[in-house]
Amino acid sequence: MVNHCTPFQLYRYYAVLYVPNIEEEIGITIAVVALSSPEPFCIAFKQIPFWNSVMELDSRSDIRLLRQFLKQFSEAIRLNPQCIDQALQWNNCIRILPRREFSTSDVDGTLSLVADAEFRVERI
Repeated sequence: MVNHCTPFQLYRYYAVLYVPNIEEEIGITIAVVALSSPEPFCIAFKQIPFWNSVMELDSRSDIRLLRQFLKQFSEAIRLNPQCIDQALQWNNCIRILPRREFSTSDVDGTLSLVADAEFRVERI
């Protein structure tokens, strides 16, 4: 899901991780957010297409709750892209990894490639 953007822009992207056990520091990326830089902001958001890997990591995961969180988070970012800075401070079962950057004229295609690479279990 992407807002209308100019043809070629620099994007900052963030991975949103679900970390079921904070002590183990192992999480799975459940979404990727891309924000254009500089303003005006163009926002792209892609969430994990299948939740099987989340259930494999933590069979007690509340998928409905995670989906609801992602819906509210994407809406909050669309209303105020600066809220991602506050989200970087979170220290609970949802973590936002520090930003990375890419330049593209095809944000949908690039974000799909980025998301496919990011949707995995990893040690944080």
